[in-house]
Amino acid sequence: LGRLVRPIGESPWSVAVWDEYFVTLDDTVGGPRQGFDQNRFFVTALRKLTPAVTLEAGYLWHLQPANQVRGTRHAHTVFTW
Repeated sequence: LGRLVRPIGESPWSVAVWDEYFVTLDDTVGGPRQGFDQNRFFVTALRKLTPAVTLEAGYLWHLQPANQVRGTRHAHTVFTW
């Protein structure tokens, strides 16, 4: 997981980008193949509500490569937490 956050001046707002790259380290019977497994990329705006609480909302792109059963999957999601 890599994440970059850039505050917008002195405001409580920031922008962020993160990327998660998943790798399977071994082969499992009936499971994922060894190597690249999936990737998630997220672009977000975030606002600090209190010193302990931050609200984030943005776009999440999720990629799963093809396997023996199905083709490549791309998921496009509006994501908030």
